[in-house]
Amino acid sequence: MAVTYLDRIGRSGRFGHLGIAINLITYEDRFALHRIEQELGTEIKPIPKVIDPGLYASRPDKDDSAEK
Repeated sequence: MAVTYLDRIGRSGRFGHLGIAINLITYEDRFALHRIEQELGTEIKPIPKVIDPGLYASRPDKDDSAEK
């Protein structure tokens, strides 16, 4: 289960790019999530109230803005 999770989560960031993965789970899923955390040796934290836009919003290139 953890290997499949890790493979799918890894698709959120490819080729050296940062990716954000969001897990939506039901109350019943919490045990599976806990098992994945234990198998991977990590904590999957809740979504923070504020996410830095620099993590997901692209910035225009300087060359692109000069042409407009």
